[in-house]
Amino acid sequence: MAKESSISSITGPDGSGKTTTVETVAQLLGQTHLVGVLTSLRTAPYVVFQEKKHYLFQNETARIKSVYETGQRLKNTPIVFVAFMARAILEGRFIQPKMKQQDKPDFLIQDRNRSIDPIVLFWTYVTKGLPVSLMMHTIEALTGRQFVDNLFLLTVDDPKVAIKRLERGEKQDHHETEDNLKKMQGNYQTLAPMFVSRGRIGQIVTIDTVKNDQSAVAKIVYQKIIQGPVPNRTGSRG
Repeated sequence: MAKESSISSITGPDGSGKTTTVETVAQLLGQTHLVGVLTSLRTAPYVVFQEKKHYLFQNETARIKSVYETGQRLKNTPIVFVAFMARAILEGRFIQPKMKQQDKPDFLIQDRNRSIDPIVLFWTYVTKGLPVSLMMHTIEALTGRQFVDNLFLLTVDDPKVAIKRLERGEKQDHHETEDNLKKMQGNYQTLAPMFVSRGRIGQIVTIDTVKNDQSAVAKIVYQKIIQGPVPNRTGSRG
């Protein structure tokens, strides 16, 4: 029987430390295992392996980033959402299947979850008017259905802390306000259990990134991944 990679998504509101945690945990796991990393929209290279092997999706990724940056420049949330969905389709339909077929990593780590995050972004910046089931089925029709062993939800209960972290970064997007970050975190906390009940997630691990510093957060994630998937999980991998 072919080996299946353990799949973990690290997600949470902007400023919660997702990308930093992904990079730190991948380095820790990479000391003893083959690790595949699906990076964030803004991070290059798009996919990095333990051996620093890159996939040939530079042109597609460049186009997606260009659309995303255009949306930010115009302060146009729908354009940003379209760019995020383009990334999710590329990841789900092309990159992840190729990784599984050719490299067979022990662990696959995703910066954001391609099923939950589009709904969170839509709820936060557009409307909550569409039913979750409809959005879920639409997204999965486009990106492919996926089962995730671990969803690590990084929280920042004080949005002022998240804003300070974002200000230290390259730039802060226009929509990254305290109200929006608080709303985004609430949407994650509402949606994640729904995906567990629908058999898309094995377990949710919520980590307070205000009470835990970056090294402590990475250690918690690392230890949970090493422990292996929760028993009696249901759902189909993708």
